Amino acid sequence: MTPDLAALLDRLGIVLIAAGEGLRLGSRPKCLLHLAGEPLIKCQLNNLLALNPASIVVVLGHHGDVIEPVIAHLPLQTIRQPAARFTQADSVRLGLSLLPSRCDHIMICPCDLPALTVDDYRELLSVYLARDPGVHFVGPWVNGLPGNPVVFDTYFRDELLANDAVIGSGKWRDRPRTGVLKWHTDNNRYRFDIDTDADRRAFELQYGQTLRWPGYLET
Repeated sequence: MTPDLAALLDRLGIVLIAAGEGLRLGSRPKCLLHLAGEPLIKCQLNNLLALNPASIVVVLGHHGDVIEPVIAHLPLQTIRQPAARFTQADSVRLGLSLLPSRCDHIMICPCDLPALTVDDYRELLSVYLARDPGVHFVGPWVNGLPGNPVVFDTYFRDELLANDAVIGSGKWRDRPRTGVLKWHTDNNRYRFDIDTDADRRAFELQYGQTLRWPGYLET
């Protein structure tokens, strides 16, 4: 790790979004699918913690009561959606509100990225670190489609919070704006999320690892 990357990580705040209802998976929390015998959210957080960032905030919502005990022992903060109905934009805003002021670099992560490794996170952050001075946001693009996670600075955060009601929905990245770097990569791990059983089966075929529901979530 370069000294510049280490300095960035020392001021990096990570928001992990785990608030969804999982409707297309039978209203089950997809982040509790087991990967190599561990809940997916725990595997993902272990990778993020290996970066040694300044702060990690996990935003919980519909399934908070069953997710929170799984991660309660980890060095992070959790925050719950106060309303019964909310959008992904609401979850992003809520997570950002809890990050400490020292975090002038922010990474937003969905909770269902089973293929990503620590090196993948580091690669994205290295691209962000090497960005031109006028670039405030970096997100991976794989085969012409947006991937995750994304990284941005406080300038971009403040602009989003003030002006963009659809932050976090995916649509806002397609809007014309300055200061955005679409980082083109052929690394499909940035695109592989789990929204349906078909996604789960595709992951198993491509990566040779299983994603299984724990017994109490089987249908």
